[in-house]
Amino acid sequence: MSGAANGRLTEAAAGERRADKRLIAHWQQVRRESSVPTLQDMSLGDHTGIREASFLLLIGDTPADSIIVLCGERVECEDLRAALGQTLSSMRESVVRDALCRLCDEARTARRPVSLAGSYWDRQGQFVRYRLGCVPLRADDAPIPSFSYILGSFARKLVPPG
Repeated sequence: MSGAANGRLTEAAAGERRADKRLIAHWQQVRRESSVPTLQDMSLGDHTGIREASFLLLIGDTPADSIIVLCGERVECEDLRAALGQTLSSMRESVVRDALCRLCDEARTARRPVSLAGSYWDRQGQFVRYRLGCVPLRADDAPIPSFSYILGSFARKLVPPG
């Protein structure tokens, strides 16, 4: 029985410090051969630690139309939390929104995890480095080629001036 199946974080994921790498390692452990995990496979209960560091998108017609349905307490993106229940297009931080839309589309079409590291200047004039990871998920009753969700992680680090 996998760690996800019995409600624990998989061993590979538990040893990873970065949220995007932890999410991807967990996804790879729970996926079945040649398929994409379901939302239930990921065991998003608080006991795994994945939920509090992740966001969940219900895929829309375009990535920008995807709805933010969950945003954990440790997701380091105020815009994602502020847009909970709304579409990605409602996010104010365009660099993050655009990167997220690109990654969501790539994860959905490639049927695999994707990640990205980047940087931007925020609205307060601070330089921010970020890491973003996205994995495709299907609804519990969806056929394998049909993807309904993107589970992602976002972490950032403010870079001091100088």
